[in-house]
Amino acid sequence: MSQSGSTELARLRTAPMPRVLWIELSSKCPYDCVFCTRRSLRGNGQHMDLALYRRILAELIAPRIIRLNYAGESLHHPGIVEAVALAAATGASTELVSVPAAVAPERLEALLDAGLDRLTVSLHTLDPVQWREIYGFSGIDALRERLDRIVGHRQRRGRPFVLDFAFVAMQRNLDQLPAIANLADRYGAPVLAIHPLIERDPLPLGKASERAGDGQLEASFAERLRMEIESVRDRHPGLVVEVSTPELCASDALGPDPRRWPGETPAGARLHDCDQSPFDSVHILSDGRVVSCEQREKIVMGDLRQRSLADIWHGTTYLDFRAAFLAAADGHCRSCPYKTVHLPLPLPSAVTGTALPADVALSGWHEAEPGARIRWSQRLSMLRLARGRARRLRVRGLLPPGPGGRNRLVVREGDRVIGEYAHGSRSTRAFDLRCPLPAEGSGVFEFEVDAAFVPQRAGVSADTRELGFALESAAAE
Repeated sequence: MSQSGSTELARLRTAPMPRVLWIELSSKCPYDCVFCTRRSLRGNGQHMDLALYRRILAELIAPRIIRLNYAGESLHHPGIVEAVALAAATGASTELVSVPAAVAPERLEALLDAGLDRLTVSLHTLDPVQWREIYGFSGIDALRERLDRIVGHRQRRGRPFVLDFAFVAMQRNLDQLPAIANLADRYGAPVLAIHPLIERDPLPLGKASERAGDGQLEASFAERLRMEIESVRDRHPGLVVEVSTPELCASDALGPDPRRWPGETPAGARLHDCDQSPFDSVHILSDGRVVSCEQREKIVMGDLRQRSLADIWHGTTYLDFRAAFLAAADGHCRSCPYKTVHLPLPLPSAVTGTALPADVALSGWHEAEPGARIRWSQRLSMLRLARGRARRLRVRGLLPPGPGGRNRLVVREGDRVIGEYAHGSRSTRAFDLRCPLPAEGSGVFEFEVDAAFVPQRAGVSADTRELGFALESAAAE
């Protein structure tokens, strides 16, 4: 693909405004974790001005997830309860990752009442001595007390709210994983997320023995980690154990479908997306600087003290980066373990939900679920097909109910509405939509669902994904 082709595709795939945001309410933190580079990058840190925060939220268009943390400990921001309420009012899933061991229990209860949807507890040991070595502040007994308080408050309120856990896996604490999994089960956590230690900058603990010279997981540590995870999964079949990178699994052979690829991008391959997608997600630091992701956190895309978020999001700096990302020309992204990679192939005129090539699934699609014959979209999604002389677009799929049952799917090509499907049922309905096409068009089809279905908010499961419609097949006929 040419540079101009990459630029046009980047422009096409970019959301009107970021829909997944990491907003660093505070870069201050009472902890001094051995794996954290916050102090070297942020010094003493600062709290975000709530006036700036309100201005950010006012610019958003249909945000999907707002995570009120990044490098610091946002629970200690004096306006955290108000910040949660403001984020929840946007309709986004409002989330926090925290070590809630040194904050007043009443504040935690107030956060739940303000609309916090998810609290992920960053927990790396249950041993009191090791706690001080890893965190450098507070203790495990204080954390347990607050977790009991959170769970009790959730039960009294009866409000859907996810409490789960995240574990940074290191040589020194890997033997703690079984005990932490037991604790997660005790508190009814649906997910235990495991993050192998990342070494992007000099760490307080010194050289990371968990990483080899090429930045990949050291072989013996990777094998030990794999065995511990398998053991936890066997003992806790009801607990979803997620691993943040695919480094523990053999990479599949490359093809037209996006594949997670932890190593260097092979020659001829292109990048499709990332866990922190440059097309719909953004990180905003407490001082107003905007960065694309954790891997590129020293590269500033713009400053909200000088420009609007919309101006930065659609500016030349971001557009050039997105084009370089797609072409596998950005050095950080080319070797990043969180990316998805594919081989470019001629564009098809028909696809199924089980096989959505990267060049077709432009934006707004969740990863395929094993064994499923469908692919879930987000509320807003986009497909590109070889259109040729096709006279209609045929789309088959499932549409979940909206508020009160009624929901609607609208299909556009460019500015033209070419079809829609609506129902008023309180259950998910199958549809077979046939949309007439004009003689000429772009072949880029946009899908918009009036009301996304979020299983966690409906009390169905702990799944916080925004589900638009389920695609079975699409064809330009």
